[in-house]
Amino acid sequence: MSNIFIHYVNWPNTKDNHAGMGYISKYLNSNDQSVILKEFRLFSFRGGRYLNLLKSLLYTIYFILRIKKGDSLFFTEYMTPGSAHQEIIAAILSKIRPDINLIGLVHLTGNGLIKSYTDRKILKNYLTKLDKIWVLGSSLKDFMIGLGIDDNKIFKTFYYVDTEYYKPSNLKTTDSFNVLVQGNQLRDYTLLKQIIAQCPNINFIIMQGIQDLSHLFSDIENVKLKGFVTENELLVIMQNSDASLSVMKDTIGSNVITTSMACGLAMIVSDIGSIRDYCDNENAIFCLKTEDYVNALNYLRVQRDIRAKMKQKSRDKALNFSKEKFLMVFLEEMDYNNTQLFKNK
Repeated sequence: MSNIFIHYVNWPNTKDNHAGMGYISKYLNSNDQSVILKEFRLFSFRGGRYLNLLKSLLYTIYFILRIKKGDSLFFTEYMTPGSAHQEIIAAILSKIRPDINLIGLVHLTGNGLIKSYTDRKILKNYLTKLDKIWVLGSSLKDFMIGLGIDDNKIFKTFYYVDTEYYKPSNLKTTDSFNVLVQGNQLRDYTLLKQIIAQCPNINFIIMQGIQDLSHLFSDIENVKLKGFVTENELLVIMQNSDASLSVMKDTIGSNVITTSMACGLAMIVSDIGSIRDYCDNENAIFCLKTEDYVNALNYLRVQRDIRAKMKQKSRDKALNFSKEKFLMVFLEEMDYNNTQLFKNK
């Protein structure tokens, strides 16, 4: 029987929660005996990047010696800067062990990849080291096809969500309209401030994490800034919110989107990237300009019945992205890949 080795990064900020790659990797491992985990713990202190590179080379040796012909190696953070150098591992293995099926999940947007790998030839070269590329949104697939990657080599899936943990609550403590803003990747804070300034009757909770956004929002009375909180604390905040506001410059698959939907929040989102892979007009209002966001927020503040329907639709749609569904997709696709790629090799 062929095995599936999963190489995932233990990120300090997600290692114990229900939304990271570590969690889904352990879930896959617990539900299929052919899945073998190889965790990469990052050295985060000064100079740790050199040790991370050395560690990646040691992992490469491990995979060369440990993985059998026809086995698969799945990278969960492929081409993610500052992680486990999975693209370097793949480049070495593709030459020394071409009998191993190499699969990589890419999280960065197209622009994010270009920013990290300024030479498009290098970018394409790393992608072609894989037998299969997994993406979490159609916009990234289109970007890769534009680079010259074969359409059949790219598999589009979704960002999973644990719908048993992330779920609505009937314990909302106030009747006010509470809007939650979270996520730090590719957010447009200048536009966000313009939107909030025009919505004085709405309560905004902004999850700033380790950032300090007080210079932007400290003078706005209807904004609460929240620093880093535990996952359980974040869950309660989500359950006490009515809508999720995502003012983004781009997006592929996002755990902010899927967890917000699973908690039953109406979605007000930037109409960019792969957002329509996750949301539609039943649970979301899509926006481009400042007035679009302002009108959407005020509309949902007043229209309680419509807001309630959108919240329920978000929950319904989130069930399509459940970890149970992801397990089924993972095993089906990996079985198909292994059969096809083994024939070719």
